[in-house]
Amino acid sequence: NARHQQEIVFTSGATEGLNILAHGFRSQLSPGDEIVLTLAEHHANLVPWQETAKASGAHLRLADIDLSDLDRLVSDKTRVIAVTAASNGLGFITDLSRLAQVKARYPALMIVLDASQIIAHQVVDVQRMPCDFLVCSAHKFYGPTGVGILYGRRDLLDHWLPLCVGGEMVARVDCFSSEYARAPARLEAGTSPLAAIAGLGACIDFLQGQDRGAMQRYKSQLIQGLHTQLEAIDHPLLTLLSCGHNNSGIATLSLQSPLSVIDAGYYLDAQDIALRVGRHCAQPLWRHLGVGDSLRASVAAYNTPEDIDRFVQCLGDFLAQETSGQSRIKPSLSIAADKGLVYDDTSQLDWQQLLSALSWNQCYKLLMRWGKTIAYKAELRQDQYRVEGCESPVWLSVDQQQHRYYFLIDSDSNILKGLAALVLCRIQGQPAQAIQGIDWAADFQTLGLKKHLSASRINGFTVLLQAMLAQVNSADNSRD
Repeated sequence: NARHQQEIVFTSGATEGLNILAHGFRSQLSPGDEIVLTLAEHHANLVPWQETAKASGAHLRLADIDLSDLDRLVSDKTRVIAVTAASNGLGFITDLSRLAQVKARYPALMIVLDASQIIAHQVVDVQRMPCDFLVCSAHKFYGPTGVGILYGRRDLLDHWLPLCVGGEMVARVDCFSSEYARAPARLEAGTSPLAAIAGLGACIDFLQGQDRGAMQRYKSQLIQGLHTQLEAIDHPLLTLLSCGHNNSGIATLSLQSPLSVIDAGYYLDAQDIALRVGRHCAQPLWRHLGVGDSLRASVAAYNTPEDIDRFVQCLGDFLAQETSGQSRIKPSLSIAADKGLVYDDTSQLDWQQLLSALSWNQCYKLLMRWGKTIAYKAELRQDQYRVEGCESPVWLSVDQQQHRYYFLIDSDSNILKGLAALVLCRIQGQPAQAIQGIDWAADFQTLGLKKHLSASRINGFTVLLQAMLAQVNSADNSRD
């Protein structure tokens, strides 16, 4: 419901839209001016403002996630308030009435709304919402990837400092100076993603043909029902971080050691249940909550009550499997007497057992079982041994004894420890020549690991394997 079509700028997504806005504010802010954000912001609505503050000398101020302290934070120095309309980490919907009250007191301040997490769940009307700018990504409301929308008041966008220049965003170009076009062209440098924009148009036509109110009520019932079931799970290692009330459609869980949300994600993925694992591009919020990685389930209009029941049942199965006495295996250790080091003994494992697995689910269970053969190593969990690039924290140390190599590995994830055990059973205590002679790519192809593991997960394991081989190669070269 923009007043003019010129108030709509096509972007590559919400991230680019927020960068365009933050960049444009650099020329409008002075040292001592203030930008107000919240602890709940997606990194895309935090990092660009950090850069703008550095460039302009403005100060960042953080409001509570419920904006309860907004009146106290906002003053005559406040120039911008940039907040999410709904949290991508916890799902809570922001109380926009607080923004409206502040805007009424300070009409000159600018309000930026990140509507990425709300636009699929509520009707967005920029004339009725307290915002001067709004951004969203099409893939958040059933559209294609690679395209998003930046809304801004026409009187502002017509003079906005572009983030990217060149192409047809100009009205006149001379050899030593140029004059930019008016909005939206001045902010749409380069070739537009025409196919994605067409897909966005089809998406909007689809949504406008739906009963949005009924969709919203239906999803609200689903998310509240999901939270009711999750709250009923009585498990000391599980914490429900989100709340079903005033929720856009997200349930977020954390697990305490020895359970791992990475392993839970693997397990549920094997059951064809798709979730997100990690800190969801909201690291400050997660540190504020005092938790590490989490498991996030999102509901949409196409989900059913049966989907909810199945997710809760599979989550319960995972918890029962991982905490049952039968699932625990005491790691076998061998001691190198000359150095007093303790290594995991994986000699009893046979990697070809994976070949006999009738399904990926059986293969997954076997790897999870193997992961329990890797002992917890407190001394190893130091930054100097941390392997960067793995999805879950992994620590590695390599020792050479009489031209043979021994590996110490630990991780918070059983599945990654299982994959590590898969490697260790073939190379632990072996000379460099034997280790370097293994065709790992061919073995993984035979086992079908790349087929079943996601790109990020197989990449993390590949990083660990490369780190192991690199240390062997380095030690072997130095010995030569």
